[in-house]
Amino acid sequence: MAGSNYFDAVIIGLDPAGLLAAGRLARQGSRVLVVGQGGSRDFYRLEEREVPASVGWLPPRGHSPWLDELLVELNLEDAVRPLGEPARPALQLITPRERLDLDSQDPQRETELRRAFGADAERLSGALQRIQALHRDFCAQLGEIDELPPAGLWSRFWLRRRQQARAVELPPADEFPFALRMLMWGNDFLSRLPAAGRSPGLEAHLAAAQLGGLRLVERIRMHLITALEKLGVDCREKAAVERMRFDGRRIAEIQLLSDRGRYPVGTALFNLPIGPCAKLLPLERRHRRFSSLAETVRPSQSIFGIDLILPRKALPLGLGALALVQAPEAPQGREGLLRVQLADFDEKSQRVRVNLSRLVPTLERARGNEYLGTVQKEMLSAAAWIIPFLADHPQVRSSPYWTSLAPAEDPASPWEIDSVIDTEHEIFPGGSVLPVRTVYPNVFFTGPEVLPGMGIGGAALAARQAARCVGEIAGRHPRP
Repeated sequence: MAGSNYFDAVIIGLDPAGLLAAGRLARQGSRVLVVGQGGSRDFYRLEEREVPASVGWLPPRGHSPWLDELLVELNLEDAVRPLGEPARPALQLITPRERLDLDSQDPQRETELRRAFGADAERLSGALQRIQALHRDFCAQLGEIDELPPAGLWSRFWLRRRQQARAVELPPADEFPFALRMLMWGNDFLSRLPAAGRSPGLEAHLAAAQLGGLRLVERIRMHLITALEKLGVDCREKAAVERMRFDGRRIAEIQLLSDRGRYPVGTALFNLPIGPCAKLLPLERRHRRFSSLAETVRPSQSIFGIDLILPRKALPLGLGALALVQAPEAPQGREGLLRVQLADFDEKSQRVRVNLSRLVPTLERARGNEYLGTVQKEMLSAAAWIIPFLADHPQVRSSPYWTSLAPAEDPASPWEIDSVIDTEHEIFPGGSVLPVRTVYPNVFFTGPEVLPGMGIGGAALAARQAARCVGEIAGRHPRP
């Protein structure tokens, strides 16, 4: 059953890491099959149009070289067709006492600091420069590591040695006024890691992405899938794997639910959260270690998001594309932070999509409408502080799930909850939780738990390592 049915690699799921790995493998001449496996849709329908269900941000160019490299390979980023433009200003920090417009360029940023803090501006500028230096050192450290996350005892040992040799710290919190402390809290919206997963290098890396100007990219999965199809990758978004056949501890064949077709495969990339991955394995092949990982990795925080479509004239002058807001009535600290993101909805009618998001504990979210309805009202009250238009429209608070914005038959709705990882496993630079290599020699893991602390930059690192592993196997085991 070889020939046209054989694939060098099957990517199961639509997480960005696996899609990026598929692109690199296709460039190297591998036959690749992408199976959606019920992957979440990244849009909902509103007024007969498709609206992205999530507001995605890429780091600025040069911030994550490994990501830039893969985007170039997929022809998604070049001088002619740049993928997303940096926010202007890079980031706004808004409190009851002040508003900072942080530009991506040092001179403009220093001017803003002098305006806001006078004599303290030079000290604060020095603290931000230390963050940038720590970010550059962190990237250099990642560049020296062959395998991230490290799978073997020896690689883990050397990584710990590197960490000890580069014992650097972030500027202490008391060096920052409250508004600039919000910059570090904003990292949680990019990584959503538990406290145990944070390291000075990772914190600086995420803060530098915000200072450099994040790029808004809507429907990133669709961009990636379109690029893969142009490379000849067989993308079946609506298909699902029904059964797997193993030969010993190696996956040998998959069967799809859609066409009952049987496809011999050389390798598989599990590109889903580890819980669903474990359920894909035949009972007799579920290795205890693999199953135990699925049981111990639990989400700790979620992002609760709300979408609003507002007339552009309703927005206050000077509100940028990305802002972190601490409203007067909100709790002081991370738990009271509201993230406000703007994107064009309908240029002709001058309407703007406003995405509001806040971190919530996953266990609290499980309480359902009662809890989320309260969170929603708090978020809208905070947003009304900077967008007074909302205060005059109580009907926007009518439904905690905003189902009125989507047709009843459409399961997608204009809000997003995204889970993160809390684990007792060792956390390494980059916020790694699970390794790419699994206990199965030709099965690799590129799901969201691999490098959850680095967002799509971590996905690119996982993709690079997975593609290298698959290439090594393809070299040892030529296709039939």
